[in-house]
Amino acid sequence: MQVAVVGCGVIGQKRAQALAGCRLVVAADVDLARAEVVAKSAPGAVPSADWREAIARPDVDVVI
Repeated sequence: MQVAVVGCGVIGQKRAQALAGCRLVVAADVDLARAEVVAKSAPGAVPSADWREAIARPDVDVVI
């Protein structure tokens, strides 16, 4: 499953780290710098400042 994480504060970071068997494809947060930190933790993941764009991506199967 390919995952989008919306909200990249402390809880979002922990959720991104706990994606056993899943692949993070996009990290979204209103603070783009936070999204960039989470996205850098997963190869190929991209940051976004717009949660709507993140969840609309065709490669996203699950949103957390």
